[in-house]
Amino acid sequence: MLPDTGWLFVQVAFPILLIALGIYVALRRRRLTPREKAAQHEAIQELYEDTPGDRAARDAAERDREATTQAAPRRASRG
Repeated sequence: MLPDTGWLFVQVAFPILLIALGIYVALRRRRLTPREKAAQHEAIQELYEDTPGDRAARDAAERDREATTQAAPRRASRG
């Protein structure tokens, strides 16, 4: 009978532990606030509206902006 107690533990205790873990996770899950839901929705809309052409144009504009904002190289002084 003693070897059967280990199997009984596996058959009974493990599912109980899994159910308890599931309940714990469900109770601890944080819900999004309405502001967070709105921000998430906006971010998703931006992702779907962003096309490869838009990304290429944005990257080109960013490179142009970086090129114009870099300072001109300084000349060595002759002093």
